[in-house]
Amino acid sequence: MIYDVLVIGAGFAGLSAALHAAQSGARTEILAKGIGSTHWAAGWVDVLGYWPAGSAEPVVSPRDAVRQLIVERPEHPYGRAGIEVLDHALSAFCAHAAAGGLVYDGTLDRNVLLVTPAGVRRPTCLVPRAMAAAAGVADGKTVVVGIAGMRDFYPEYVVANLQAQGCAATPVIADMPSVRTRRPQTTVILAMMLEDRAVRDELIRGIASAARGADRVGFPAVLGVGRHREVTEDLERGLGVPVFEIPTLPPSVSGYRLFEALRRRFVELGGRITIGAEVVTRWADGDRLVGVGTEAAARTQRHSAGAFVVATGGFLGGGLVAAPDGGVRETALGLPVQAPPDRSSWFDPRVLAPQGHAVFRAGLAVNGEMQPLDARGAAVYRNVWAAGSVLAGANEWREKSHEGLALATGEQAARGVLAGWDASQRSETDVPR
Repeated sequence: MIYDVLVIGAGFAGLSAALHAAQSGARTEILAKGIGSTHWAAGWVDVLGYWPAGSAEPVVSPRDAVRQLIVERPEHPYGRAGIEVLDHALSAFCAHAAAGGLVYDGTLDRNVLLVTPAGVRRPTCLVPRAMAAAAGVADGKTVVVGIAGMRDFYPEYVVANLQAQGCAATPVIADMPSVRTRRPQTTVILAMMLEDRAVRDELIRGIASAARGADRVGFPAVLGVGRHREVTEDLERGLGVPVFEIPTLPPSVSGYRLFEALRRRFVELGGRITIGAEVVTRWADGDRLVGVGTEAAARTQRHSAGAFVVATGGFLGGGLVAAPDGGVRETALGLPVQAPPDRSSWFDPRVLAPQGHAVFRAGLAVNGEMQPLDARGAAVYRNVWAAGSVLAGANEWREKSHEGLALATGEQAARGVLAGWDASQRSETDVPR
């Protein structure tokens, strides 16, 4: 089949573009060499946590801060997408996640402070309902639960940092024989174990006395996978207080849940997703891309489409790599990259420079429709768009803007793809021109 839209990348940006295209009726395929940023993200949605990027004070209203950012930095990806597209993309995200079984709370008008695995309270915008109670840790008493045998989550450390921020918190370790004897190797395995009612009852009995009198109880984010809501509600009934999740180190169970919810929604809309398909070559006809090739057994498999969206991520996602000539290379389609002129200017001498490092603002320069541009400012291909961390102009980890930027630019790219597209004229071999 020749698809109408082929999205390269399965992170937040790729999923946003693919969902918008599929919901609009376009035959859409996602190709990705691996799982995207969802599996190592917290599961919440950052829009803009700090602006200017070196500010020590968190943003109160993301809407107001993004408007200010667009005025000051129109070349920033938010400047390309615009505040209206961002607002719509967040609403669409919440609707798709809810259709997949995950409810998100929050508004573009206000950030909330949630608890990180280190016990730091940091700003974010949209919050999984299972994490919402963390916003109240500054008031009342909070109990933070660790599970004996679980790796890389230390309630004493979380509590010490919460106390340093003026929060009343105490740690407790749940010593559960069913977990201790099996020694789960990952958080995903532990989350699946907690879907067993007997294991949950053991957890409730182990911490019931410590939770008595608390205003809320925080757990590492392992409260189920497919039966997450059931596990959470069961713990709240058993303990008699609200519970909330604290993100863990990867693999992120909350991110895994979100990916599965969005994947299910995409498939329901008629989309196809293939993981483990790395784009290694491409075919063009003048200024149009006509196909890409992925590695297959003893051959290169060709994928054809009418339009393509590049959402392969930045350096962390492998969409950008340092090239032997001292520049930066885009890995999927070989698109021109906007980057600092030489490696001596990539990094600030200070490791924790407040403004971040210049190299992390490298990426693809795009126009308002999110089409990658060449050095002359012309679109490289008429039918290629880009979204997410592969774009130039943002230091999303310093700004705390990763998910919002990905969702907004993903939708804007899909809008560009669909402008002028007419599904009624499509045949099995036709693609939109």
